[in-house]
Amino acid sequence: MPSKDRKQRLKKKKQYEANTVTCKKRANIAYRQNTDTVIKRAKSRRASDATHRNKDLAAHRLKLSQNDSYKEKNRASSRINTKRRVRENEDYANKNRERALVNIRRRLQEDDAYRKKNRKAATINSKRRLSSNETYRQKKIEAIRQT
Repeated sequence: MPSKDRKQRLKKKKQYEANTVTCKKRANIAYRQNTDTVIKRAKSRRASDATHRNKDLAAHRLKLSQNDSYKEKNRASSRINTKRRVRENEDYANKNRERALVNIRRRLQEDDAYRKKNRKAATINSKRRLSSNETYRQKKIEAIRQT
C-alpha cells in the first residue's frame, strides 16, 4: 500500500504533467523574482559540497567542449569579471600581472611564431615612439652615447 507521501508526490507529478506550460511559466517568474537568493544559494552549495562542486565542474567542462556559443559567452563574462576584479582588488591585480608575465615568458621561449610576431610589434612600436615621443628619443640617444 503506497504511503501518504508517495501519493502526494504522484498527485503533484500528475498535476505538473497536466499543466506543464503554466507550471514552467510560474517557475520562470519565481526564479526571476528571486534570482539573487537562488544564485547565492547555488554558490554556497558549490562552495560547501565537494561532490556537488565536482559534478558541476564536470558538467561545465562538458558544455564548454560541446557548445561554442556557450564557450564564447563564458569567455566574454570571464573577461568582464577579471577586469572588474583587477579594478577592485589590488592583490588580485598583482597576481594576475605576475601570472601573465610568466605565461608571456614561457610562450616567448616555446613558440617561434609568437616570438617573431612579438619582435616585429616591438620594432614597430619603437619606431613609432621614436618619431612621436621626444623624451623617448632623448633617452635612446643618451643610451647610445653611453655605450
